[in-house]
Amino acid sequence: MKKTLVLFLFLILSGIQLCFAQRQSVTGTVTDAADGSPLPGVTVVVKGETTGASTDHNGKFTLKVPANAILVFSYIGMKTQEIPVGNQKAFQVKMESESTNIDEVVVTAMGINRQEKSLGYSVSTVKADELTAARENSVINSLAGKMAGVNVSASSGTPGGSARIIIRGQSSLGTSGQPIFVIDGVPVSNTSYNPAGIQGNVDAGSRIGDISSDDIESMSVLKGAAATALYGARAKDGAVIITTKRGAKNMKTTVSVNSSFRMDRVLKLPDFQNEYAPGNPQTGEYGVSYLNGWGPRIADVQDQEFTIFTGEKVKLQAHPDNVKDFYNTGYTFINSVSASGGDEKNDFRLGFSAHNQTGIIPSNDYDKYNITFNGGHQFTKKLSARVSMSYANVKSEGRPAQGSNDVNVLIPTINSIPRTLDMKTIRENWITEDEKAYAIDGTSSGKTNNPFWIINKNKYTDNVDRFMGSALVEFEPIKNLKISNNAGIDYYKEDRRQVWAYNTIGKQKGAFDTYDITSRIINNDLILTYDWQINEDFGLKVIAGQNIYESEVKRLIINASDLLVPDVYAYANAEAKIPTNIYRKNRLVGLYGDIGFSFRNMVFLNVTGRNDWSSTMPKTHRSYFYPSVSAGFVFTELIPANDILSYGKFRINYANVGSDTDPYALDYVYTPENSYFLQFIGSDGGKFPHGGLLGYAIPGRYPDPNLKPQNQSAFEIGADLRLFNGRITIDATYYKNVTTNNIADIDAPNSTGYFYFKKNAGKISNKGVELMIGLTPIHNQVKWDINLNFASNRQEVKELDPSVDMLNLTSGWSGLQVKAAVGEPFSIYGVGWERDPDGNILINPSTGARLTSSSAVNLGKIAPDWTMGISNSLSYKGISLGFLIDIRKGGVMYSGTVSNLRTSGQAEETLLNNRKPIIDQGVVQQADGTYVPNTQEIKSYDYWQNYKVANTEANIFNASYVKLRELTLNYNLPAQWFDKCFIKKVSVGIEGRNLWIIKSHVPHIDPEMSFFSPGEVGSSVEFASIPTTRSFGFNLKFDF
Repeated sequence: MKKTLVLFLFLILSGIQLCFAQRQSVTGTVTDAADGSPLPGVTVVVKGETTGASTDHNGKFTLKVPANAILVFSYIGMKTQEIPVGNQKAFQVKMESESTNIDEVVVTAMGINRQEKSLGYSVSTVKADELTAARENSVINSLAGKMAGVNVSASSGTPGGSARIIIRGQSSLGTSGQPIFVIDGVPVSNTSYNPAGIQGNVDAGSRIGDISSDDIESMSVLKGAAATALYGARAKDGAVIITTKRGAKNMKTTVSVNSSFRMDRVLKLPDFQNEYAPGNPQTGEYGVSYLNGWGPRIADVQDQEFTIFTGEKVKLQAHPDNVKDFYNTGYTFINSVSASGGDEKNDFRLGFSAHNQTGIIPSNDYDKYNITFNGGHQFTKKLSARVSMSYANVKSEGRPAQGSNDVNVLIPTINSIPRTLDMKTIRENWITEDEKAYAIDGTSSGKTNNPFWIINKNKYTDNVDRFMGSALVEFEPIKNLKISNNAGIDYYKEDRRQVWAYNTIGKQKGAFDTYDITSRIINNDLILTYDWQINEDFGLKVIAGQNIYESEVKRLIINASDLLVPDVYAYANAEAKIPTNIYRKNRLVGLYGDIGFSFRNMVFLNVTGRNDWSSTMPKTHRSYFYPSVSAGFVFTELIPANDILSYGKFRINYANVGSDTDPYALDYVYTPENSYFLQFIGSDGGKFPHGGLLGYAIPGRYPDPNLKPQNQSAFEIGADLRLFNGRITIDATYYKNVTTNNIADIDAPNSTGYFYFKKNAGKISNKGVELMIGLTPIHNQVKWDINLNFASNRQEVKELDPSVDMLNLTSGWSGLQVKAAVGEPFSIYGVGWERDPDGNILINPSTGARLTSSSAVNLGKIAPDWTMGISNSLSYKGISLGFLIDIRKGGVMYSGTVSNLRTSGQAEETLLNNRKPIIDQGVVQQADGTYVPNTQEIKSYDYWQNYKVANTEANIFNASYVKLRELTLNYNLPAQWFDKCFIKKVSVGIEGRNLWIIKSHVPHIDPEMSFFSPGEVGSSVEFASIPTTRSFGFNLKFDF
């Protein structure tokens, strides 16, 4: 028995040794057949085994294989190849593009990977190379013009500024319409907190801007409710799924460096007049106290000297570049380095990136640093784990204020600086000998701070520390069954401070505000997946999951004023201090499921359902269920193979999704008060505690105990066609989304003691079409790709609460409002011109001025009629050229900057008729009710006062534009140059963003500008916004 056992063990060990002896090591290089460039990340496996490797960043791989093995080479976007090993030990593999790409895997809701052809809904994906081409500070801006139905716009030219993203139109009356952002399966915050509103607000950025684009592998945008249904209430406005980069198993450690340097300049400056000095608008006499261009003609007073704000007497001359000279050339340095690799059981990637930028506004600096780690470990064949972590530190100083009614707002002052003042004089005379602010509108009694006093003394500072992390564990207890749990956290702490220095004109005693903000999101998803290929024809995939989501936000705001000692910003140095403490917490618990059927890899059907329990809803409506169903049919599986139609699929889906309201919106919460109001004295009349008693205010909104969840029903149908082996691709979609039980604030009668009722108040419809077309006119040594995306959305408010005719969504100045009215899309309302039945403007027969409406009128919708993006990419032997054209057609915008330029006499068009009296085009109403052409003259100054801020229509413009959004030119140096060097791959290039406004209907400014934050409902309103920038520079990438 013992001899037999020994012999048996000997045979086993000999067999094992023989098996190992039969394996051999093979190496190779994989390149792109089109241009010969190496392909990193190609998967190389032995057919029929799990043994495999990935090519490094030089396209090289090493793998041990058995005799008579077949190697399978696969890579997204390339044709899969199978090559027998035979006696070869070195391989040179050229992979060809597979334009049809029907088996491409995309990341969908809950981080689930699905084959693109199996989807019954639309998903748009942007890969890493598109995100890092001409990198933006915010990854949101990198999506502009690249996806159909995804509307992206930056709020300002402030470094680290915020951006708004709207997917398939605005669908809510009470929320901003921003999608949920998910990183490696964990929902994260994209808050854009703007406490100042329209009065001196500072664009502190969107929190998604904390992420570095160098750490992102792909971004998938889920547009419809069927695509986002598994996320529940949080994804009613769509979802952006971000997958971060990771290493690969059996990959040699590779270090990658990506470095960019760019120069930033103002994209569009106003066109100024340079013929008139400042002065009295009525008399035309020079006046040092005026910041305008309504004084004498400069050429007519060359023999005279006049006093300027410093008290000096000078001869007047125009300085055409004085405003241009105010703005700096900003410099941006973006550098990243990462190390990635792996062995048979592990993979890792460690990255560091730095974004350092000086803004176009003097003393405005922005610095962002990111450290990331993504690592996975295969414990056994059945158990694996992955950890993803990211730390970000964001610091900024000198962010400028926008809007109005605050002394720190810069742009109106800059644009109204007399044309006779040079910027050097202003820059050198911002502080007096007794350390007071120089007033540039007078020698001693001026009311406007020198802008360099604001820049040097009244600085805004901001510091953010943020940690995001997730831990994923996957276990396969039996064949086809996988159990996974993904736990994640997103935590950040932000400290802001806004300063008004002692002796600031308008705040002589000085003040400062501090904001201590913390946010924490905890999320956990437990998912069971059963994937069973029943037979050759039928497949079944069942997913069941449970989600717990909790969000907590704390904000401590302290307004300190009346400083005792200048330049000391400590609470003990302020006579008055008013603290405000804000706390919000909400929890969502959900159960969800997904059942997917497939037939012959041709017909696909998915049915999903989710039930949420929300802590913010009343008990009677706290639980709500919503289903979805989607189907896809690859009809070309039934058609004989041909050279024309390579691939064709129809898809259709229907979904229903609910959503909740803000935390504590339905609770009767008493708010602590710090002061009380007395007539003629204001809020300084009294402070709490008073006589030992505290003060509390009742809520301003009446909490409705019967509030129902907001509900959206969505229908979508589409087709995906690939022709001539993928040389032409067409993806077309039609959708209709109807949102009912919209949760909004409705004005309450004063007699109730409340300002608003929180109610289910409306119904909104969005329907539209999306079209994506891809063309490859040339595909040989030269490759030319053209991609076009088009989207048109029609929004309509179907119903509102019976108590109102229209609903105010966001307010501006002097009656300007963004409103919702039945039968219309969201539109700008305000004071308009009085018109006759034929649309001619009515003129006052006595003054020659235009007549204005007594009530607000609809001045145009804020959303575009359609948008389009056209990208071109050409490559030849390592050289690649790419550019993106971004187009918007329709919609309107309001510009307060244009109004100020015109009313102050600084805009070039105010030279109309050589400043002689003007006869305005319009009509005058006769006593008998008829209309005749206007013949009444009006002074030039009075004519341009028609364009004051209060006359909203005067400053409404067509918001259409055509822009050169992005330009890149790169050259991959030949790999053989570095065969004997530690450097394996080098790429050099030039890059640019927002280089050219090709077409615009808005004078003086970028038509994309908007000072409403992404957290507010509505857009397309600009007032003293920081100009946007064009960027141009150089890029260097190398691996070793």
